[in-house]
Amino acid sequence: LSGQDSERGTFNHRHAVIYDQTTAQPYTPLNNMNLGAQANLQVCNSSLSEAAVLGFEYGYSLESDLSLVIWEAQFGDFANVAQHIIDNFIVSGESKWGQKSGLVLLLPHGYDGQGPEHSSARLERFLQLFDDDPDQIPGTGTAYEAELHRGWDLLPHDDDDLVSTKDLVQHIVQVSSRNDNRDKTSLSDATDSSDKRTADALENIKFAHMLRELTNADDGDPGCETAIGVPGHKMTRHQYFVFAAGWMRRNAERTHNMCVVNCSTPAQYFHALRRQIHRPFAKPLICMAPKYLLHHRACQSDLKDMDSNTFFRRVIVELGPGDNMPPRKYPLVQRHKIRKLVFCSGQIFYDLFHARTARQVDDVLMVRIEQIAPFPFDRIAAVLQEYPEASWCWAQQEPKNMGAWYYVQARFRTAVKKLCKDLPQQDIEYAGRPVSASPGTGLFRLHLQQSKDILDTVFDK
Repeated sequence: LSGQDSERGTFNHRHAVIYDQTTAQPYTPLNNMNLGAQANLQVCNSSLSEAAVLGFEYGYSLESDLSLVIWEAQFGDFANVAQHIIDNFIVSGESKWGQKSGLVLLLPHGYDGQGPEHSSARLERFLQLFDDDPDQIPGTGTAYEAELHRGWDLLPHDDDDLVSTKDLVQHIVQVSSRNDNRDKTSLSDATDSSDKRTADALENIKFAHMLRELTNADDGDPGCETAIGVPGHKMTRHQYFVFAAGWMRRNAERTHNMCVVNCSTPAQYFHALRRQIHRPFAKPLICMAPKYLLHHRACQSDLKDMDSNTFFRRVIVELGPGDNMPPRKYPLVQRHKIRKLVFCSGQIFYDLFHARTARQVDDVLMVRIEQIAPFPFDRIAAVLQEYPEASWCWAQQEPKNMGAWYYVQARFRTAVKKLCKDLPQQDIEYAGRPVSASPGTGLFRLHLQQSKDILDTVFDK
């Protein structure tokens, strides 16, 4: 981990390295946990030359694929100075040269009234650079159907034309390994040092975890079409197609140029970083890191949310798996009486949650999109179908011409059109700051008024 003031943490939150006042020697507590063998943590402060430092870390991530390499901007806005490194190398290096990087960008992002240069990590730029088609849902279409047929033909079949889930797991491991620019077909082939990260990652894909994907609903929620429950660990052609299409949607980032997240809980942040190093393929991770939540009392996670059998959730629905908020002071109405679904990402969820309590609103449900790109089409569609009577709203802190609004709007339409054909067609409402040339205002009074206007748009009937 390198960045400006990363040892202490710009917001006085990390204290990863402390110094002896007598000898001036550094000490890293996390390297001395006395828990047995552990990897080394290196945290270092860098200069204000963002382009030079980010370029170095990109190259380091290419050469040291055993390491979780993280660059942290002091404020997300400071990545502006390194934009040419992002454009020319990080988001396009794989497409141009086949260079695969697992570099993580931590970009502090959030509107706290600190002015136009300390508010936005320019989320919209990364979403514009993301290489997905807003009109195409992963796991659907002729190209995906051909891939499904090829996958089925490659699997060994028994006399009843059934395939073993264990064989399917091994096939997925092999596909993931080859996707990491390594022409290996099995774990035993990954023997040299350059392939050690792949071997380590594949060893951590336990069969029990993969089997849970085969036999349980996506992200732990009921009602998903990928919950096939195969008895005896055998599956038919149809069951394979259902699972494989769902697996493609859940793992769409393996075919794209990066992943963009905006985590709202400590557990999600933990799982995002852990997932990054354990994956059998390397993709840059762009993490919009909320600043205000570092000290916000409500932004907590129970340790059980970081225990075994837990994982990163692309979408968190209120009162569902992954929800970290305490019991509501004003309980929500029954599902069929929910008036509005409010979709959001990052720290604005907490503003909405507290404002709803203060206004004693009980018929508005919040849905957090934790992974913005690749867009979770299947999870969004499942939520919309659970609340067919509700209207839809997207809430964000950024101006309308920034943030995730334009990216999300187009993909909502596709999700509704292709996955929710039985629902009445409607547009998703916008709640956020008006269009602006500047990311934020320099007047704190105006900042507060704009924040109030967003809440009024969301909760007023």
